[in-house]
Amino acid sequence: MSTSATISPPAARDALVPPGSWQVSEESEIGFAVKGLGRTVKGRFGSFSGRVVHGTADAVTASGSVEVASIDTGIGKRDDHLRSADFFDAANYPEITFASRRIIADRDRYDIPGTLTIKGVSQDVSLIGRLLPPAPGDDIHTIRIAAEATINRHGFGVKAPERVELFGLAAGARVKIRLLIVAVSDDRPAID
Repeated sequence: MSTSATISPPAARDALVPPGSWQVSEESEIGFAVKGLGRTVKGRFGSFSGRVVHGTADAVTASGSVEVASIDTGIGKRDDHLRSADFFDAANYPEITFASRRIIADRDRYDIPGTLTIKGVSQDVSLIGRLLPPAPGDDIHTIRIAAEATINRHGFGVKAPERVELFGLAAGARVKIRLLIVAVSDDRPAID
């Protein structure tokens, strides 16, 4: 994401992010689901970046962004419409960003409040996350975090033309954001 903010980490024994600098890898998944007309439409963003830094004095920063043009719901015509000025207006607002402020630990889950910016509109959003167990092949230089939040897309100005919204022909206003973050330590030794 393009901006970063300091966040308070949980106690060391419960750390969501170990000390160090972590880059969000391409193995991560940034997805969403929205209900409309009796069915659920799922999609994802194929191009994104992010970073988490757990540095000195346990200060933690986190930031990330997705490229709106990389939206993929599996139907090209729908994706083109979502990129248009009717919805995300990717030409004028090419990125969606999130910057967290702190991490609040509660046993094995974490509340990660921050600022989500879509179409130039910033709102407070809390991601609810948890640390996942390592996948086969992971080492101490890889962490996996699952997180999700539900937002109202209308609050960010992401709406269909008024006539479509008025007659309920568009997707619902509530959108569930789902993240699977695979982050790799900058200290990971190079693989030959």
